[in-house]
Amino acid sequence: MVSVLGRRLMQAATCLSLFVGWDCALAPAVAAGQPPATPADFCPPSPVRTDAMDNPSKHAWDLFATLVQPAVATDPKSRGVPDCSRRPGAPGTTSVWETWKLADSEVFKDDGSYPADWTDANDERHLFGQAPGQQPGFHEQAALSARFNTSGEGVYIGSVGGLGETYMNKATFDFIRTNCLYSRDGLARYAKAVLDKAVGPITFPPESIEVKAAWVQFTDAEIGSGVPNNFYSIVLYVKNGQLSSGQSTGATKVVFGLQTLHILTKDVPNWFWATFHHKIFAGKPLPSQPGREYPDTAQMPASLAGTVWENYKLGGTQVNFVDTTGSPIVLSDAHIENGFVNSSCISCHSYGGWDKKAASPRFFNPLNTGLFQIGLPNQEPVPDGAVLAKSVDGTLVPWPGFPSANLQVTRNNVFDDFVQTDFVMSIPFRAKPETAGPPPASCPFQK
Repeated sequence: MVSVLGRRLMQAATCLSLFVGWDCALAPAVAAGQPPATPADFCPPSPVRTDAMDNPSKHAWDLFATLVQPAVATDPKSRGVPDCSRRPGAPGTTSVWETWKLADSEVFKDDGSYPADWTDANDERHLFGQAPGQQPGFHEQAALSARFNTSGEGVYIGSVGGLGETYMNKATFDFIRTNCLYSRDGLARYAKAVLDKAVGPITFPPESIEVKAAWVQFTDAEIGSGVPNNFYSIVLYVKNGQLSSGQSTGATKVVFGLQTLHILTKDVPNWFWATFHHKIFAGKPLPSQPGREYPDTAQMPASLAGTVWENYKLGGTQVNFVDTTGSPIVLSDAHIENGFVNSSCISCHSYGGWDKKAASPRFFNPLNTGLFQIGLPNQEPVPDGAVLAKSVDGTLVPWPGFPSANLQVTRNNVFDDFVQTDFVMSIPFRAKPETAGPPPASCPFQK
């Protein structure tokens, strides 16, 4: 988050950062006796951390308004810097959260190598979304990367949805980089130190934020009727199987829209979880069932009215495993959790970490196991018709003599010899082996 002082300093530097080559001395002089004009400041106040517990819906909207503020630029040296002189959703602008580190290509490298510094200019960049309008966005000159690659990174495809993109703010990225949790080997080293009691549990700093985004590809009919104009979207062109931001002869226009935005912050020990989605479902295929949501008790900030962001709604928030009555809290999005909407953000993410017995990362994957994580970390409802039993190592396995139906099975000792990654699922999910060579000497817990 940027302080008020930081915003004022950025505004003072606006002439230099946005209008390079224009002589500020040539600006019209202020008439005698007239006070100087106050620059417009569209940046919202910084979210209040205590609202995460006291007023979670308001906290979610405050975070949302801060993250969708236009970025001052998309070059690496300006990551996360908001442009307070422009309204949210101004045509052609790119949101602050999209200038953060992209987990898939900038944090967790394919060869498990040390990620570049936060402001390093040599990172593989990616295409950016923008608020629709006639004014061109500065992202249109960006280089292509793995954002829309063959694995569908960032694109909602198939019948089960997908996690799409994951972005990290500087606090989150720096913690992963400093502790060398960017690779599978680094996670193993850190987990061993935790199990040996040489260090405490993996705990991210309170300023940490992670964002997950799911995009949909609009149909030709939706494009023809102007549906993308109501979405935070991106226009691309495909030719010979390659995506480009520029139109060329023989290229086909494709348009993607932001359907869902998950926001995770370390404002509370179990993280603060908020899910936003567009008010309409678009693209093809459509989700098979609605998400599990909670009422919005705060409503959208007035600053977003009349912008593309007014088309998005808060689906709910979560700060704990259960409510005040002890009942499991269930929160999900129809797109990101499509196929397992009876889920709990906190419970699912609690399974992210390192499993000493298996000597490998572990993360909860309901699409592979057929289980729907809904309540406490060590309890799972058995799906209708399932025939499962608890084995000696705590896993659920088929067993003909076990009764079926909606029985809740308790998995004892499920976290023995297991080191959690503090609910950050992207570490075990995306970290790769260190095939590029040994890590830097600064990495902790090396032999």
